[in-house]
Amino acid sequence: MAQFMLIHGAGHGAWCWDYVVEALERRGHTGLATDQPGLGRDTTKAEEITWESTLSKLSAELVQLPGDVILVGHSMGGTLTAQLTEMHPTRVAAAVYLAATLPGDGESCLSSSQEDSSAARLFFACDELGIDPEVALKLYPMLLFGDCADEVARESMSNLRPQPMSVFSGSVSLTPEREGSVPRYYIETLRDLVITPAHQREMVSRRSCERVFTLTTGHSPMLAAPEDVADILDEIARGLPNSTRS
Repeated sequence: MAQFMLIHGAGHGAWCWDYVVEALERRGHTGLATDQPGLGRDTTKAEEITWESTLSKLSAELVQLPGDVILVGHSMGGTLTAQLTEMHPTRVAAAVYLAATLPGDGESCLSSSQEDSSAARLFFACDELGIDPEVALKLYPMLLFGDCADEVARESMSNLRPQPMSVFSGSVSLTPEREGSVPRYYIETLRDLVITPAHQREMVSRRSCERVFTLTTGHSPMLAAPEDVADILDEIARGLPNSTRS
């Protein structure tokens, strides 16, 4: 049995991992999904949220878990996954990036997004692009949840909250000796409109991974294909040393 810590992306919360947690449990694993400050059910005020405070909350939750942990970051959660791995290399058995930013030293989710030619810029550059925010909001269901069941998409949209830009623009500080010593895995999503497949592969080409898995989904496979996600995570866990099992 392995234990996973599941880190959500921009605007989301622990709720987006519910189906994956259930699927992991059916495979004999445990999964902790947690709200970042100001998101999900967390009530931290926007003016109190920083990159550092978000890391501090997640770090405290990670070290409370017994034994080794497999980190899984979705979308913006990739930057947090990388930095947490740097902070706790002896506790993180593997870092898994699910349709996520795979940052190099000094990069942020914002800087990575600006390299991509995807629709992700709608999330933070409506003024720059001359797009009415209300119009952009109507596109979110298609961009984020286009291949999810209608009920899942509606519920997910109702749970989204404004993403603090201080976290979206937070830059990672990584070293080969710490973050670089932990095996990385990437799960690419071939129908992704937020982080394009081309950009996902460009990031992987810059930062080698133990293995790249492929899902034929959009940007939210944890909601559209949770069993497939759990199968991949189970395969990763079974390929790691026994120290990841409790």
